[in-house]
Amino acid sequence: MARKDHQLFVAYVGTTKFALLKAKVGIAEPLEVAALSARLAHGFERGIVKDIAQASETLSLAVRDVLGTRERAIVPC
Repeated sequence: MARKDHQLFVAYVGTTKFALLKAKVGIAEPLEVAALSARLAHGFERGIVKDIAQASETLSLAVRDVLGTRERAIVPC
């Protein structure tokens, strides 16, 4: 039975930046980066949420960059 490729999402919250990565994971092929977004971490301070509204906006913009508007609604978190 053949296995399907899967998508992998990785989020990184650093001191000054927030990054979101979307990759395709296959059996025979190595990991392939499909999309990447890196933004200033507005609303975060040293990786911790300090302003929920700004942090939410930062996350929303990064998700939109990586997934677009159509796919964003179907990704479970």
